[in-house]
Amino acid sequence: METDLAKHGYKLSLDFLQKILDKNNQKFLVGFERGQLKIEIYKPKEVDLQQTHDQDEIYIVMSGKGQFFCNHTEISFKPMDLLFVPAHMPHSFKQFTDDLVVWVIFYGPPGGDQKSITSCLGGDSLI
Repeated sequence: METDLAKHGYKLSLDFLQKILDKNNQKFLVGFERGQLKIEIYKPKEVDLQQTHDQDEIYIVMSGKGQFFCNHTEISFKPMDLLFVPAHMPHSFKQFTDDLVVWVIFYGPPGGDQKSITSCLGGDSLI
């Protein structure tokens, strides 16, 4: 059964979710799920130990900077950068500042969208 929020819209507050993360000493928190879409906030601490994922993934950097490793390539990132990772692609944040916070958006079918990009974007690449 859908809630009224799911029927009429939904607001995710970065500040609110960060307070929950900090209070519970967590690295990530699911903020919204609907069908094949899942939106999380992710705040790694010191080392990023994440594994590959079964869906395509988008990161939107809200704060912090560092290096992003994806498919044997390292690129720099900063606030408001968008990073794309195809399903099952090894990736991680490296040498990042303590204030790193990213939105994480998982979407599409398990195994990834076969029409999507098959490598990570870097620099000022355009599709």
